[in-house]
Amino acid sequence: MGQAIIDSMGITSFQQDIPQILKVAKIGLWKLLLGDGIPKLYIDDRIAKLLSVPANLSPEDIYEKFKKGIAPQDWAKFLLYKKDLLDGKPAELEYRHGTPSGEVMAVRCGGVIDTDYKGPGNLICGYLQDVTPVKRVLHETQQQLEEEHRKLQDAQLVSSVLTHEFANVYLVNTYNKTIEVRKQDGFEVENVENGDYLRLGYDDAWAYYIESCVHPDDREALFRAGQLENIIKELETKDEYTYNYRSIQHGLRHFQSVYHRLDEDRIIVGFRNVDAIVMQEQRQRQIIEDALLQAESANKAKTAFLNSMSHDIRTPLNAIMGFTRMAAVNLDDREKITRCLDKIEISSEHLLALINDVLEMSRIESGKVQIELGTVSLRKIINGLQCMFEEQAGKKKQILIFDTDNLEDSSVLADELRLNQVLFNCVSNAIKYTPEGGTITVKVSQSAGSRAGYGLYTFTVRDTGIGMSPEFMKSIFKAFSREQASTVNSVQGTGLGMAIAKNLVNLMDGTITVSSEKNKGSEFVVSLELEINDYKKNELDVSPESITKMIECDMNPDVKSPLEGLSILLVEDNELNREIAEVLLSSLGAKVELAEDGDVAVERIKQEPTCVYDVILMDIQMPKLNGYEATAAIRKLTDPQKAGVPIIAMSANAFLEDKKAALAAGMNDHVAKPIDVKALVAAIQNIRKGRNNS
Repeated sequence: MGQAIIDSMGITSFQQDIPQILKVAKIGLWKLLLGDGIPKLYIDDRIAKLLSVPANLSPEDIYEKFKKGIAPQDWAKFLLYKKDLLDGKPAELEYRHGTPSGEVMAVRCGGVIDTDYKGPGNLICGYLQDVTPVKRVLHETQQQLEEEHRKLQDAQLVSSVLTHEFANVYLVNTYNKTIEVRKQDGFEVENVENGDYLRLGYDDAWAYYIESCVHPDDREALFRAGQLENIIKELETKDEYTYNYRSIQHGLRHFQSVYHRLDEDRIIVGFRNVDAIVMQEQRQRQIIEDALLQAESANKAKTAFLNSMSHDIRTPLNAIMGFTRMAAVNLDDREKITRCLDKIEISSEHLLALINDVLEMSRIESGKVQIELGTVSLRKIINGLQCMFEEQAGKKKQILIFDTDNLEDSSVLADELRLNQVLFNCVSNAIKYTPEGGTITVKVSQSAGSRAGYGLYTFTVRDTGIGMSPEFMKSIFKAFSREQASTVNSVQGTGLGMAIAKNLVNLMDGTITVSSEKNKGSEFVVSLELEINDYKKNELDVSPESITKMIECDMNPDVKSPLEGLSILLVEDNELNREIAEVLLSSLGAKVELAEDGDVAVERIKQEPTCVYDVILMDIQMPKLNGYEATAAIRKLTDPQKAGVPIIAMSANAFLEDKKAALAAGMNDHVAKPIDVKALVAAIQNIRKGRNNS
């Protein structure tokens, strides 16, 4: 998306990070400022692309272009929609919008007035979505229904065909109102002699049939439909007249009466079973209804997602912007600046977590997540969780208990990243929704597996928190689900954590269940059958204390700088990122040189008489020569020392496949942005240790 648009009154259309989330939801956002002058319409680049709005168009011109695209026949309901918005009512509208190519697309538009806006006029915020594909599916299905019905109507039921296709066939004389029974298979008319041509008065026969064979709810309407005066009138304008009803003879069945004019005075009438046709029509209707329900459900989920995210995203963004302004006006107060920076960091981490959740859910739904098995220490995972959450629980005066007493074989084959992710989400939720002074217990137990060499591992996370209603427990593993309660709404989150956990557990062929009671707490149980690693004797369990010692070097100024004496080449095209990384690395004792693109880095290494760098930190996305290409060029140098210089990727592409791509390109490791100091230091030290041991 392009840069944020700000007009003279300081209205910001969209923050820079929001499009990453909206891209997943496939929805564009807009803001409409209504005042005394021409309305101003601000749109993001998704809507701009959708409606073919040229770049650099003013908000007033965007509004005029948008207005002209609305189908004239929908303009009246669009005005009612705008009136509802101005009256303070959240509103939605489906209408048709023209495109420059002459096509017409179906658009769903929703919005609400921004009550926080204090400027002149009224500011309305909303979303816009192209629903043309859904409408197209519905239209095609409806066409199929109409085509089937047309084929039925077009059938030429002449006398010879009727005799073979219909259960009952009659010849009615409209002049003297008599009826000849040509075929009768299903009911008998009393007091009539047997014969091929049985003559009855039509009115009497029709009344008898309706009374004895037709479903009571259909009798009155069918009687009127089958009166001769009505039949004659219908056949004046059409070749065939039909009427559907239900018969109660031999069970409830659907029948159809079909009338054709044979000549001026005679009409041929056939009755046939149409159960199959009715069932087909019902199936087609069900397809349409299911498609509508799916579309509505998807839109409701996205609307609920936007409503939730609009608050959750705005909260850290407002904090970041507010504390940035506060720091700017207190440049001489180091203590205030430090507090502002701490709060900015916390808010940034929360915003990043929101974005990561949405992106992770998108990858899972698209089938891009795969389970990677490796040797894993379950005790190490539990110790790591304890280290991560002790401080957070301590701030809320919570008791955090980790129990691995019933764990015999700790070393197993599993996907450490995904298992960590599942347990992290469960423990994080327990801490979030447990009040101060509450207790969270994380227990791992082992029992015999269904196969030799496997164990059934049960991970139980129990809390004494606010609990859940029975209704919400049914949907807790659905995406964007959050319980609507005052005790829950104050907790930030996307409603994606447990949906991600559920999908990851499914990928690992396990189960996850929940039990809960309102105001008494919740319990999540994850069960996985994992292969036991025979080489458990080589396993090293890491305690929280040892982890603290490993990372204290970049937290305690009294400890020797962990990168002391290292020469590092930092390759990064973004000036702000370069500045941040240079300050960070220098504070850790490293000597840092900068290169603003991949081609600059390659040329600098070529020109040096020998390799002067201990490690290269390489960005991936760069305009002239990206990180993969630059690494390939370095690895091809004739000087073995230069060609073998350690290279660590630093990229915002943070998924497992991105790390694989970096290693495949010849890099030694991969560290995700935003940079985690401990992870970066560990990566550099691991490479140094490996080179020293080789």
